[in-house]
Amino acid sequence: MVREFSEELLGTTEDYGEFGSPLDYDRWPFYRELSAARETGKLRVYCLGLGVDPLTLAMDILTVATFDSDLFDALFEGLVVANAEGRVIGSQGTTGAPGVPFTGEIIRRFESGAEPMQAAGVAVLQLTWRHLTGLLG
Repeated sequence: MVREFSEELLGTTEDYGEFGSPLDYDRWPFYRELSAARETGKLRVYCLGLGVDPLTLAMDILTVATFDSDLFDALFEGLVVANAEGRVIGSQGTTGAPGVPFTGEIIRRFESGAEPMQAAGVAVLQLTWRHLTGLLG
């Protein structure tokens, strides 16, 4: 998840050679910050299940992470609008904040296919919405 956060949200490359081969996560400051946040409860990570594509048998681990807002703001102040794989969904609404408000209306928009998303991504949104109260504590 740490690599995905770094690559997808911060636009970093997939080359982690400076941290050893195999990757020595403890040498990576971003990993250490996220690990410390998890230990203090400022970052919580949940596995919601597994998804399997019936045609390819590719598996997805359906996960969600919740961040305290100050932690997210500090770690992702360099949030990108695009990365090597495409665009990051940008500001929505009047606040100018990055991302999309997490509402039932938005979930339905992704469910309907109005926004491009893999089935596993839609499943994560649906499960997160269903269990939101428990995930946020």
